[in-house]
Amino acid sequence: MTLLLSTRQIVTKMDQNIKRVDNKLNDYIKDSNENNIHDIRTAVRRLDASYRSLPKNIRRKNKISNYMRTSKRLFKINSQVIDYDIICEKLQKYASEPIYTKLTGSLNRRRKTKLARARKIAFSLRDLPLPRVKEDTIPVKKLEMRLCLFHPL
Repeated sequence: MTLLLSTRQIVTKMDQNIKRVDNKLNDYIKDSNENNIHDIRTAVRRLDASYRSLPKNIRRKNKISNYMRTSKRLFKINSQVIDYDIICEKLQKYASEPIYTKLTGSLNRRRKTKLARARKIAFSLRDLPLPRVKEDTIPVKKLEMRLCLFHPL
């Protein structure tokens, strides 16, 4: 009984995290500001955690693996955008020196390029069908081994 509830919980959590990524993705596409970048990265991390809890045969299905691969690419490029934001913020202290203003300008151009690429990835992620995991497709034995749910008496 506990295992069936756990299977149901895993599937429910996976669906919630997929929907969360989809919702945050729509917000991100509308406005790619710092808060939405943070939110999409957080949603992808949660989805990745749910994804890793699934047995390998389910993780390797095309819909799920393509969705995860694309979302991880979005996560990675947004990490670079955040890095540029942090560096530029630190360089604001030295705005009076011309070398730093040139550097800041260069970093801002790179940020815009990375953000444009991230938006392309976001559009491609939105175009992918949302993966669905069905409770009956998860083998109980695999889940027991994966999550160590089996407790001997």
